[in-house]
Amino acid sequence: MSIVEQVQADVRASMKQRCKERTAALRLLLAELKQTAIDQRSTVEDVQAWQIVQKLIRQREDAAQQYAQAGRTDLAAKECQEVDIMREYLPQPLDESQLMDLVREAVAATSSHDVRQMGQVMQYLKPKILGRAEMARVSTLVKQEIAKGSGA
Repeated sequence: MSIVEQVQADVRASMKQRCKERTAALRLLLAELKQTAIDQRSTVEDVQAWQIVQKLIRQREDAAQQYAQAGRTDLAAKECQEVDIMREYLPQPLDESQLMDLVREAVAATSSHDVRQMGQVMQYLKPKILGRAEMARVSTLVKQEIAKGSGA
């Protein structure tokens, strides 16, 4: 079952359970997925759906932070609740050892010995880790691995 189908099924289930907050968050996610499908005139694949979920999570986290700074803890809590609901649709995150194994594999597969070749390594890694690790963290690990391999 694709992510879009799963979200649709979960919207129906949450409506039957009369869970207003969950239904609202899932409808928001479903609307974004459907709008993307309409914009590109094709179905949304899981990898692309993960990107959309991550984008919505980042937006909600930023909004929650701004609400908290403004003293609106009620709205910040609502945004955090939506983030928790949306995280259910991301794949399991990689632990540190799995991530390092993938980085080493990517550096070896692309024969990268210089930081200028980092783009090739990231391009190799992106489909394997999308939604499972923060790209900023991956970038740091790739730089460290390339530097270690080049003896710098």
